[in-house]
Amino acid sequence: MHNITAEIKAIIAIPILHIADATGQLLLRDKVTKVGLLGTSFTMQQDFHKGRLTDNFGTQVLVPNSRDQNVVNEIIYSEVRQGIKRPESKM
Repeated sequence: MHNITAEIKAIIAIPILHIADATGQLLLRDKVTKVGLLGTSFTMQQDFHKGRLTDNFGTQVLVPNSRDQNVVNEIIYSEVRQGIKRPESKM
């Protein structure tokens, strides 16, 4: 959904809140210039959050390496989305 925000914004009359913009504004306010991003593989690999934070707010966005991205993605889909909390899944 986030990767088509511009297209949606062009055809509706109400404002859209992009979470990366709200996050970026808080990061600027708090003078944070580097952040870590965890999420699904799609979120960590695509630019709809990373690029927006970097391009619009000058924030350096760090993501895990490929192997660790796969681990995080698996935890999100097999545990978090199902309400499962396993202590060994905490990083």
